[in-house]
Parts: sequence; structure tokens; C-alpha cells
Amino acid sequence: MRAPGTLFLSIAAHNIHHSVEPITLLGKKETPNVQPQINYNDAWESIPLEFVDDVIEFFNRELQPTHPLRTFKLFPLAKCWRKYKYLIEEEEPSDNLWVLDMDKKKRIKGKTSYYFKRIETQEEIDAILQSDYEDWVQDMKDAGAWHGD
Repeated sequence: MRAPGTLFLSIAAHNIHHSVEPITLLGKKETPNVQPQINYNDAWESIPLEFVDDVIEFFNRELQPTHPLRTFKLFPLAKCWRKYKYLIEEEEPSDNLWVLDMDKKKRIKGKTSYYFKRIETQEEIDAILQSDYEDWVQDMKDAGAWHGD
């Protein structure tokens, strides 16, 4: 069981933007292995703590029985606007961050599962967020609600 308040700190940590200084080891500069940061845009929103249990229940109900992510205790961080697309991590702190897209499917070991991918770099998460933002802008233009660029 998680101590009171630690759940809030987990989400709050994802909203902090910081840079990681490279470490020099044996004359080589290496950047510590850290989870990519989520730089929210209009297409993505963080999931408020009061709705986290509902989203976890939704995952438990909707993920296929053989889905590989069932082996983890999942914690939803963010949801994409008008899509069943989520950014999730393990409930216990780890460096594992995934995108789960329940609008797409893929075959794994002869079974069909909702699409998911582990996000390992900042570039990967930035590309996902930017692509969804561009889709969001197009939807707003199509609906006549976008008066920007």
C-alpha cells in the first residue's frame, strides 16, 4: 500500500521540467538513465488523482487477458484528447514509461493486443506528443474552432 501523499508526488514529478547534467565516468560524459519528461500540450492532459482508480479499473476491464502490460501494476499519467490513448508507468517508481493506444492493435505471440510501446527517449515522447498535437489542431480547424496559424 502506498503511503498517503506519495501518489500525488509521483504525478507532480512528471510536471516538473528539469535538465540532467551529464556525468563524467572514465573520461566519458554519460547522461544518467532517467524517464523521459512529459511536456503537455493541448492534445494531452494529466489524469487527476480522483480519476486514477477509474482509469485503472477501465484498464483491468478492457485490456485483453493475455496483454503483456497486465504483468505490471499500471499507473495512468495522461490521456490524449478524444482518443483511448494513454501514457502509463508502473505504480511503483521505475523508469518504465509506455504509450498505450487502445484505438490500435498489434499481434503478440499469436494474440491480438492493444498497441503499446515502451518510451525510452525524450525524442520518442516528444514525437508522440507533437503528432497528437498536430492531429488536435487539424480537428479544431475542421470544426471551425481554430483561428491560429
